[in-house]
Amino acid sequence: MNMKTHSALILLFFFSIEGYTQSWQLINTSNSAIPSNNVTSLATDRNGKIWISTTSGLAGYDGSWKIYGINNDTYYGNKLYNVWYSHDLIWVGTQFYGLWSFDGSNIWQNYQGNSSGNGIKGFGIDNNDTIWILDKFECFSKWCNNQWSEVITFISFPNSLFIDKSGNKWILSGNSGLRKYNNGKIFHYSVSWDTSSVNYIPDPCLYCMVEDSRGNYWIGSDDKGLLKFKGTKWTYFDTTNSKICSNRIRAIAIDNNDILWVGTRDKGISKYDGVSWINYDTNNSPLLSNNINSILIAKDKKIWIAHGYNFLYGGADNGKGIVVLDENGVSVLKNITECNINLFPNPFHDNIYINSDNEIGYAEIEIYNLSGEKLKSIIKHKRGLTMIDLHEYNCGIYIVNIVVGQKKYVYKIVKE
Repeated sequence: MNMKTHSALILLFFFSIEGYTQSWQLINTSNSAIPSNNVTSLATDRNGKIWISTTSGLAGYDGSWKIYGINNDTYYGNKLYNVWYSHDLIWVGTQFYGLWSFDGSNIWQNYQGNSSGNGIKGFGIDNNDTIWILDKFECFSKWCNNQWSEVITFISFPNSLFIDKSGNKWILSGNSGLRKYNNGKIFHYSVSWDTSSVNYIPDPCLYCMVEDSRGNYWIGSDDKGLLKFKGTKWTYFDTTNSKICSNRIRAIAIDNNDILWVGTRDKGISKYDGVSWINYDTNNSPLLSNNINSILIAKDKKIWIAHGYNFLYGGADNGKGIVVLDENGVSVLKNITECNINLFPNPFHDNIYINSDNEIGYAEIEIYNLSGEKLKSIIKHKRGLTMIDLHEYNCGIYIVNIVVGQKKYVYKIVKE
């Protein structure tokens, strides 16, 4: 058996903003038992346990860590494309050994009855308990008589599969749009140049899809940002008509209040409540990369964010692990410039300077490294310029907490 159990050690930053508390947790191989920083997907089960697929195996977290080998062995490899939770089972899509189900304890079952079913890119179970997959070999298939029956044999650049509440299967492609399949019928949204066409779609390059409580579909595209679709009407939110942080969407999660969390390829995360946008990136949060490849809203409403790694754009070990955000009532993480404090230079070499205007005198300043160790604690008693000497520390990322009155502001600095 290849299962390891570890206690939790997670780096936390606590931010206090206008009377609320916001925490960010950084989870990576240096502070936890997660098997790799290259996290490919996130899921949660009915008990709130978090399941994490990586390029080095499957992990489960419920306050302590457990690492699982496929079929309790190492023979089947550890490079996992995705993890899902459905019908009281954990489902894992592998690169070479098909689809697996797992009871979360010890029992594995393999779904690899024929040449189809390798390189699992999408998975779902419909209202009739039929299992469906989308594989990297461009096939859309269903499990029938202990083998995969190919329903659509060629889908150019398959990216993901979504099954909605009515049982419709939606197939998302990287260059040929969106296919809707149900009861043997296929409708293909593939025309982006003619808005009057019944096959119109704003962008044919698609990555992810969710459905809200009102029956609206939200789809992540590569050029037109966030697409919204219901029936025959398409709208989209991009950087020209909204405050979404980027047009290159890679992940979407939706909570019970229809609040959307949108992960992008290059600019971090946007939160959208139907009216306003809030953006988090490497400049205003502890995110270590703006490349977001999976987002999960956990049972306790914390936001789990896998970032820095993507199969399509990074074969190297460039993942940054997971960041967990607990908003706890906070609507935005403020930049310290909003309290009339200027921190510079950034990046820096030896010293940083904190300058405040005539309104701000007393402040408490704390410097942390990414292991959570407090390096310096400084009391600023007067207005004007304060120098902080950091020449003795290694190059890397540091967190500056500045407490002014009842508020704490957070800034990320980089030493070169």
